[in-house]
Amino acid sequence: MPGSLSIPPRITAGSDYRLGTGDTVEVVLAGRVEVARQVAMVSADGNIAVPPIGAVPVAGLTVLEAQTRMTELAKPLFRYLDLTVSLIGTRSF
Repeated sequence: MPGSLSIPPRITAGSDYRLGTGDTVEVVLAGRVEVARQVAMVSADGNIAVPPIGAVPVAGLTVLEAQTRMTELAKPLFRYLDLTVSLIGTRSF
């Protein structure tokens, strides 16, 4: 459908799944008025780029731990924020 927002499918991974190079996550930053969805891949150095937060080290973290880390880094930048992280693609093993 033209003009519709495509939402990537989530991957069901165990709660102990650790993020690594090549994994793809969706980060949703929801404020009072705006919602921003970003797709990011974990780079070779273990970071994901999340504007306006910057490079966030996530390699070795669970999805929940990565979400907690990003929320802490974003707190000084946003007065109202609901941040969620979802795994949408896994690396090849």
